[in-house]
Amino acid sequence: MIAYRRLLKELWALLTPSQKNKGGGAVQVGQLIGNATAAQREVLDLITRVPDRISVLKFMEREFGTGMVIELQPAQLYRLRRYLEVVIAKTGAAPQSHKPTGITNE
Repeated sequence: MIAYRRLLKELWALLTPSQKNKGGGAVQVGQLIGNATAAQREVLDLITRVPDRISVLKFMEREFGTGMVIELQPAQLYRLRRYLEVVIAKTGAAPQSHKPTGITNE
């Protein structure tokens, strides 16, 4: 009976998505692997430029019922993009370079 429960637990762990938080309670915008569209990638890039990402997740939960960009419909994605552009403009967030730190063009 114990082996059966352990097997069920392992099977459940394989079939259900899990997310591990690394860091001191920081919100992480994870790297999306798989079938993300170009529009989804652009929105995820914009989210990384917002100083208060928690507010973006709350907005998404409140307006769309999800905190995951990949679950948004095209119209919702467009609305989120416009929201992020306004937030970035108001906060004066500078565009982030995707170049790793410590690497120069010399």
